[in-house]
Amino acid sequence: FETLPVATIALTTVGYWSRQFRSALEEALRSEYVRTARAKGLPERRILYRHVLRNAVLPLIALAGLSLPNALNTVIAVEVIFYLPGAGRLLINSVNGLFFTTATSVAMVLALVTVGANWLADISYSSPCRAAAPRRMKKGRRCRRIPCAPVRRSERLWSYVAAL
Repeated sequence: FETLPVATIALTTVGYWSRQFRSALEEALRSEYVRTARAKGLPERRILYRHVLRNAVLPLIALAGLSLPNALNTVIAVEVIFYLPGAGRLLINSVNGLFFTTATSVAMVLALVTVGANWLADISYSSPCRAAAPRRMKKGRRCRRIPCAPVRRSERLWSYVAAL
């Protein structure tokens, strides 16, 4: 019964996400720190998990926050097409019935969720090293430096502008 709506929502984003992840992996594999790790003789599995994947996931974190408005629009369209109850159905019914206070409040909640997701993605994207450091510290040991890609201020600013 609900297989088709779920498949519709999933298939709208899988291609874009996989393409972005593939390009981030290719970029991380071509970087100098991977070449240095290979020159040191580290095993390929360790290079992939410690160096490549950590830096390839960073753009996906930012993409998660920025793709939430698109996901909400897709869910609203799927609710309307498949006649499912939810925020999208409430929004469409309140606009059609001229209940503008209900439509405004639903739109405000959706906007707050979008801004909150963008904010969380921006925070987690701008400081992944500091967020991961406490997990590595054990009983007085110094934590090892985690290789991270630098974040430019223009990228963080762009995530705020794209949220508007």
